[in-house]
Amino acid sequence: MDLRYVRLDPKKVAYLRMKLNLSQTKFHEQLAKACGRRHKATAHNILTGEKVYFETGRRVAEFLGAENLLSILNADDLKDLTPPSTWDNPLDFFATVGEWQVDETIDPARTAVNGLAFDTWKLRHRHVKGRLALGKCYSLTKLSTKERSALKSYLTRHSEVCDRIGPHPHIVQNRDAVQWEHGEMWWIIDEWIEGKRLDALLASKQLEASAIPKALRTIGLGLQTLHENGIIRRELSPQHVLIRDKDGTAVLTDLELAKLLERAPTVAPTQGWPEDAYRAIEVAPDQPLTPRADIYSWGRIAVEAVCGRLPPQGEEAPFLAQAKIPAAIHQTLLQCVALPASDRPANMHDVLNAIKRWK
Repeated sequence: MDLRYVRLDPKKVAYLRMKLNLSQTKFHEQLAKACGRRHKATAHNILTGEKVYFETGRRVAEFLGAENLLSILNADDLKDLTPPSTWDNPLDFFATVGEWQVDETIDPARTAVNGLAFDTWKLRHRHVKGRLALGKCYSLTKLSTKERSALKSYLTRHSEVCDRIGPHPHIVQNRDAVQWEHGEMWWIIDEWIEGKRLDALLASKQLEASAIPKALRTIGLGLQTLHENGIIRRELSPQHVLIRDKDGTAVLTDLELAKLLERAPTVAPTQGWPEDAYRAIEVAPDQPLTPRADIYSWGRIAVEAVCGRLPPQGEEAPFLAQAKIPAAIHQTLLQCVALPASDRPANMHDVLNAIKRWK
């Protein structure tokens, strides 16, 4: 989509005209004035769904009292939109999401395991001073209405998890789940954590050996709470863990793909899960899961942290043999990454008990 030009939706324009309570003649006069130069021809283009300059569209959106320019775009143009971080000057199109001011993009667009494209943004509350949030914007523009409806449980999953377990120091709290621009996009808004993603710390060798036990214990505490509440994280990897700057403790993030055990089927890729070096082999669409799946992922993260690199699956033993860790920890990590699942510890409580004296 060429974002230098926009097409407004005539039906949305007509709806906003009624909200302004203007006669058709008066509305046309004021619309033409809002269009600036060549106002009559431009106003005609707007009312017939033809292209106009972006800046003209923004002035018209302001005149109409629209929340932002995106909210009155032509539906066919909305279908061509990718996540906002891929646009030129995205904040010219929108500056707020509900009660949140959009400050800046944090990460470029990525693809979730179920194929949805999303990007992440730093948000600031419009009314509560100093309150920040992390917003993930998911693009649903390529999906049918039926597919969007089916994905609603995925897009609200993090909210459900947080409602179920309550505030927890090692699980990021969800603030809101917002359907945006007629369902073309969804925002998942989480609390802001001052910290760094674990994958970045591991890649840059910035996680000190002395910090590893605390990080792994607090990841485990988050998993234990999920399991005690009938929730399996099932797609845990370092990119879904934040390490707090202030104390080195871990926070689990991105819980949209968590599985609620009493509910089936659950949201999963229709073509099977893409390869993931941290995911347990038993994780598959509509297959029964136990906490052992998360214990495997935790073990793989632990092996990478202590070894300085991630071994191929099933080849952890020779790498761990060279790691400078206590023998008891060595044995525990091997058990956690065991194949098959039945050879792993049954629950996170046993794992945490085994590593509680690790410093």
